[in-house]
Amino acid sequence: MRGLFYERYGLEAIRLRDDLPLPAQPILSQVRIQVKAAGLNQADVKIAKGYVSMFTSIKVPGLDVAGEVVAIGPAVTRFKVGDSVYGSTDFRQGGTFAEVVLVDEQYLSHIPKGLSFSEAASIPLVSELALQALKAADVQPGESVLILGGSGGTGSAAIQLARAMGARVTATCSGGNSEFCKSLGADKTIDYTMENFGERAGEFDIVVDTVGKAEHFTQAKSALKRRGRFVSTAYDHDGPMSVGQIFVFAATIVYRLCSSFFSSISFSNVNASSSHILLEEISKFYSDGKFKPVIEAEYKLEQFREAFLRQESNRTRGKSVLVLTLN
Repeated sequence: MRGLFYERYGLEAIRLRDDLPLPAQPILSQVRIQVKAAGLNQADVKIAKGYVSMFTSIKVPGLDVAGEVVAIGPAVTRFKVGDSVYGSTDFRQGGTFAEVVLVDEQYLSHIPKGLSFSEAASIPLVSELALQALKAADVQPGESVLILGGSGGTGSAAIQLARAMGARVTATCSGGNSEFCKSLGADKTIDYTMENFGERAGEFDIVVDTVGKAEHFTQAKSALKRRGRFVSTAYDHDGPMSVGQIFVFAATIVYRLCSSFFSSISFSNVNASSSHILLEEISKFYSDGKFKPVIEAEYKLEQFREAFLRQESNRTRGKSVLVLTLN
């Protein structure tokens, strides 16, 4: 089958091959999918560059997927052959940038009516992460929520979902992306190139950080109201994760937890995970007209290098994936 493959780390090492072996027949709760579109995430770039090689060693990249079920394992109960599904693989497995992939049933949901395969493929990881962050913050109707990185993949989903939950939403972005963020539901924007959001003392009930800058927690402590909540979904680093970096990351989490314990705010760190329950909630928001996928561009599989380089720039608008249409 056709698909992307790499034998060593580095974006330049990714190759398009037409002789990849087909996945085995599904067992237990596995679902075999004919891939129609696959979303490209920042996580895919980091995996391909070897930044998380301590945790995964996949050879066929790709996490988000949308396609058609062509076979199911004996324990599968929610899908049948011919169903249109979307979701993601475990990050240690990958494999969605190929014509056929195996995905466990727990990570998949039916594509809601009206969504194309490309639109569905753009949703899973970043939108699930945004929803998890807002749940961790326990967003209540009428609360003021600040989304850091509002024009990115997770941020653009978080704006819409927070608005759907009844919150008043402010987003940080560059000045050029202000109208874009407002079109998604942000009531206000803050141009991060011109203003330090921390100077808005006591303005927000919740700050959701989708960027991961170290200074954001200190700034948020000033911007949050008493008993405010700070939720982080990202860790900003460039380069392979070493033992030292893992130690620094863990120390940062401990510091923030201790700092919040002795102050009037709370801290949560949320890592990306996928489940059909989260996808079904997002599908409901879409069906109710409260959420829409945002795709900057679609690329054919043969254009993968251009897509990866664009994603690496970290300047994509909306969902930080570029959809690779495989069929």
